[in-house]
Amino acid sequence: MRLFLPNNQSKWKIDYQPVEKGVFSALKTVVLKNYSKLADDIKSVEQVAETEINSNNFKVTASKNGQNKFFLLRRYPEGLDTSYVKSVYGAMRFLLKGGLKIPEIIKADSGDELIIVFPHGYAMFSFLDANHFRGALEEIESVAGAFGRLDFLLSRLPNAEILKKQIAFPEEVFKIREFSREIWTGIFNKVEELCRNTKDEFDEKLLSLKDFIFDAIEKTPPGAYDDLPKQIIHFDLHPHNLLTDGKKLSAILDFDSLRFFERMRGVAFSMHRLVRQHVVFTNPKNVKIAVANAKEVFLRAYQKENQLTEEELGAVAYFIRHEALSRLSLVIKNLLYKNNSAWKGDFEKQISNIAESEYFEN
Repeated sequence: MRLFLPNNQSKWKIDYQPVEKGVFSALKTVVLKNYSKLADDIKSVEQVAETEINSNNFKVTASKNGQNKFFLLRRYPEGLDTSYVKSVYGAMRFLLKGGLKIPEIIKADSGDELIIVFPHGYAMFSFLDANHFRGALEEIESVAGAFGRLDFLLSRLPNAEILKKQIAFPEEVFKIREFSREIWTGIFNKVEELCRNTKDEFDEKLLSLKDFIFDAIEKTPPGAYDDLPKQIIHFDLHPHNLLTDGKKLSAILDFDSLRFFERMRGVAFSMHRLVRQHVVFTNPKNVKIAVANAKEVFLRAYQKENQLTEEELGAVAYFIRHEALSRLSLVIKNLLYKNNSAWKGDFEKQISNIAESEYFEN
């Protein structure tokens, strides 16, 4: 198995492409009617190309008094929980006051941060001319320091209990993320049954990894670190949720990914994603040494802002594996039992994440 290969989060340069005419017209109307202080006219509306083309984040080029300005417009889907979004925005204001680099929310003419233009919700943010995390060591140092500051601030978040309830995973999600030898025995039995009736390349690939997955489960007993500190964390801090200038952090993105979990789960997840991108970017001759060096840079910078316990530091590989197994279980259960292939493409990535966790053992 080849590891530390580029994946869907490895492209660091952000390219934009124009939206369809109908989308442009609708979003132009929303902006001009609700953000007239920002714009007399809308010159263009673009989306990120590549893997994020289906995102609901739009780069808006607006004209005001003959000068062009740039903004990020966020469109929320139907059925939006406005109280949850407002709580997240309250957390973002707190983080901004604490000196964290995140996009600033811009109020509409009404004074509201979130507006509803049926059936969608909209919010406007400052636009930062930057790219995603590239993978240089100085980027890791900058991001990790900000991440430590983020966790420090989130542990002191006002009204945290209200947000904690709003961001809790439904019981069904916890159940579908659950893994054990017994659960995966049932999964493999089901796949073997399918293979007896129809030859399928994906099913055969999964069966070929049976011993590998069982071995990972044995190394990752559920509840092994239940006593570690828990708090609200950014649960998805990967290269595409970061903006940098190639050296320093410009902003942390996607605060809809706040969740209540072990602090070290978030640290391990982020460290792995950033370090693996460092390996992809630098293509070192000795991957083991490169991972060790980048991991040291990350932890040193993080702990200048937020100290970790010795037990947490010893749990890095465990949480990388645990989260990968949880996400792998979600992918396969959705596919087998719900015929939902939305995350099927995540299969290879999670298998690689499990294997790469070995590089992060102390």
